[in-house]
Amino acid sequence: MTSASIIFWGDPMNRYLDWEHRLNDYLVTVGSSITPGAQVAWGKMDCCIYVAGAVEAITGTDPMADFRGRYRTSAGALRALRKIGSGDLRSTLATRLGTEKPPASAMRGDIGYSDGACGIVIGKITLFLGAGGVVRFPTLKLECAYSV
Repeated sequence: MTSASIIFWGDPMNRYLDWEHRLNDYLVTVGSSITPGAQVAWGKMDCCIYVAGAVEAITGTDPMADFRGRYRTSAGALRALRKIGSGDLRSTLATRLGTEKPPASAMRGDIGYSDGACGIVIGKITLFLGAGGVVRFPTLKLECAYSV
């Protein structure tokens, strides 16, 4: 077993020992593949799929695998959240990732939620997908966060 395959057993999800390196690689790969001004690729690279990829990079588990490719529009995403998820994005994140916590408790690699969207906490900043690419948002201004 290599060190990259050893998992740290912690709450609430199991992170790889080298999770920070994996998260950095994921963020660089996604960041370089997003064309500024491009439309959201619903079901392929929207906020839900973006954070699910980060969780998968950190833990090896994709909490939103059943959502991938299941919708192509914002209306389709809402239908998927009702049909596959727990009704809306915030409730689905809580079901898939666990109990909400206050933004001040968010740590690097956690998932942040604000104004109907989710992003990746990298410290004092949370990264969200926006029309112009990756958008930086103050972590303390999140509505809530979820542990990874």
